[in-house]
Amino acid sequence: MRRVAAAMCAALVLLVAASGCGGDHTRDTSSKPTTTPAVPGPIIGGPRTPTNPLSAAERAAATRSARAFLSRYLPYLYGRARPASVMPVSPTVARTLRTSRARATPAQQQRRPRATALTVTAQSTRSAIASATIADGGPAPYRLSFTLERRAGRWQVVALGND
Repeated sequence: MRRVAAAMCAALVLLVAASGCGGDHTRDTSSKPTTTPAVPGPIIGGPRTPTNPLSAAERAAATRSARAFLSRYLPYLYGRARPASVMPVSPTVARTLRTSRARATPAQQQRRPRATALTVTAQSTRSAIASATIADGGPAPYRLSFTLERRAGRWQVVALGND
């Protein structure tokens, strides 16, 4: 009788262990989707609004100076103007233009460059970066960039980009 009772006890233990109702009460939830939404992190600050350090009038003045510079600089680049005609530039840029001459090929000298797009981006209340797209009838338009600064009450080119 003891053998039968022991066998029945062993069978009962195996049956309980196999059904998952034993002492381990953890559940496998890896196959079930989570219904609790994730808690978002804290929101710090408000929405960012782009700031423009230049007033509309100053931006217009910087753009006018950039256009004036391009109207004189492009003929210089293509070998049809003297360095002294390039304005408005800082003394440093004027010196650079005088000491290094433009090297236009005969084919380039025949082209007529024009700025097809001009973007002036303010860096501070006194400086801006200008970027122009130049089309000259060649295989592809190219970009030209330069830095403008407000000095002595007017905008002038203070650095040429390495385009």
